[in-house]
Amino acid sequence: VGLIGFAIVSLVWEKGRNLKSALSHKSGMGLTFGGSIFGPFLGVTLSLFAVQQTKAGIASAIMGLNPVIIIIPLVIFFKQKVRLLEVAGAVVAVAGTMVLFL
Repeated sequence: VGLIGFAIVSLVWEKGRNLKSALSHKSGMGLTFGGSIFGPFLGVTLSLFAVQQTKAGIASAIMGLNPVIIIIPLVIFFKQKVRLLEVAGAVVAVAGTMVLFL
């Protein structure tokens, strides 16, 4: 259903007409395929495995650490300045998940 919806939108939308050239770009399609495997498929599979093997609160807290963990690559690789308020927001988001399961 998603593929059919995507096809309809790309036929109607002006930028979607470049779909043929995008599909012929081998390295881009390879990276997209790899991202679809390692992102949603493997991520969801491993998160379900984690919930099965441990308590749901612990697994949820670990899975919810993404906002905190993403700060490190932002500083190291992208050289972005991270404000204290942004770090506090990420910590509050994770803490909120942890409080739900106490």
